[in-house]
Amino acid sequence: MSKRLWAMANYSRFIRPNATRIGATTSDGNLLLSAFRNSDGSVSTC
Repeated sequence: MSKRLWAMANYSRFIRPNATRIGATTSDGNLLLSAFRNSDGSVSTC
């Protein structure tokens, strides 16, 4: 399995359809961060 497919599978495991992207910050400039609020109110960060 390719690394890209593995990453997409992990994203879709926690970020559900109709999720809304919300702001997120980090103090580490080398870290890529994204956060989503799912329709059930849970928050997922990747």
